[in-house]
Amino acid sequence: MVTLVHVDPPVLERLGAQIGPEDIARFHGKNSDAALRASKKVLTDAHISYRERRLVGDPGVRIAKVAKEERPDLIVMGSHGRGALKSLFLGSIVTKTLAQTRVPVLVVR
Repeated sequence: MVTLVHVDPPVLERLGAQIGPEDIARFHGKNSDAALRASKKVLTDAHISYRERRLVGDPGVRIAKVAKEERPDLIVMGSHGRGALKSLFLGSIVTKTLAQTRVPVLVVR
């Protein structure tokens, strides 16, 4: 079974205080829909069953937590293709995931 995981970073607290929880949930839902759309189509066209996990939080931490819960054989992650210098300053979700799990990680560009 394939598990598609999308982790949306939380909205800023100040913004969250100005809009309601329903709007925040709708915002995260739309982001997940957009992020998972292409993967869902490929899996559906190939007749591969899957389930979705739509989460909010720190992506590296949440992905590692899902890996601990579900014990997958492999984690496949997309890369934004940032250069080494930008990744150094911005932090890398892939690097964070690698540091927090023992599951092999395949990074696809």
